Amino acid sequence: RRVHGDTTLMLGRRALGLLAPRLASPVARAVVQRAMSTAPGSETAKKTVKTPIAAYVRGLVGAVTAGGGIIGTYGWYRSKARQQVVKSAGEADIGGPWELTDMDGRRVSSEDLKGKYLLLYFGFTHCPDICPTELSIMSTVTTELAKKKAAWGDLVQPIFISIDPRRDTPALIKAYLKDFHPRIMGLTGSAEEVTAAAKRYKVFFYSLQETPESNEYLIDHSIFIYLVSPEGAYIQHYGYDKNAKAVLEDVAAKLPTEWYEFWL
Repeated sequence: RRVHGDTTLMLGRRALGLLAPRLASPVARAVVQRAMSTAPGSETAKKTVKTPIAAYVRGLVGAVTAGGGIIGTYGWYRSKARQQVVKSAGEADIGGPWELTDMDGRRVSSEDLKGKYLLLYFGFTHCPDICPTELSIMSTVTTELAKKKAAWGDLVQPIFISIDPRRDTPALIKAYLKDFHPRIMGLTGSAEEVTAAAKRYKVFFYSLQETPESNEYLIDHSIFIYLVSPEGAYIQHYGYDKNAKAVLEDVAAKLPTEWYEFWL
């Protein structure tokens, strides 16, 4: 007959127990007692098995707790640093209120857009190369921000403000912007309104129109994309030397995140 393993161990320990008192040598008795105490199923054996596992679990819990604390602290300080950067940058004497007309003929003001970050660019639809390049950068940044964090897709509003109100009608701007990101808002207005908005952002522009009747002319102008806070305050501007990657990284670094979004 086959005897179960536990029964065999039990019988072996019982035999050792009977043998130990009969051994004359103290050393021999000590050896037998040691064998009994460390045999499988004894309390000492159980403690020996449990101790490394318990220590491992305690160590793992401690590591996770410490790691969570480090990540949480890092995320919190990073979030506060973002807020501080935006706050300090917003003190520059650039920007201010404006009111213009959108591509559907509706009046839009800077007050209407409060609560969103704005990417502003001043240009004109007849611009041969610079304006398309900058609008392409704004399109890429808008797309990539939404990929990084879905909420950023609605939080950031890209805007194209025409500095050529004589030729850039709402309908023409609407047709022009079809080649770029669909969220770009096109704005125009009277010559006085456009000039006032441009002055708010220190934008220089000068028409190279040869005669008052000529409809074929270029406009020399400043080349900047402006980042504006949800409160309407200037944060940063990006010149012609900044590519889409550089603008994206800087804008993303200034947008709000939760403390646990330390990778953004």
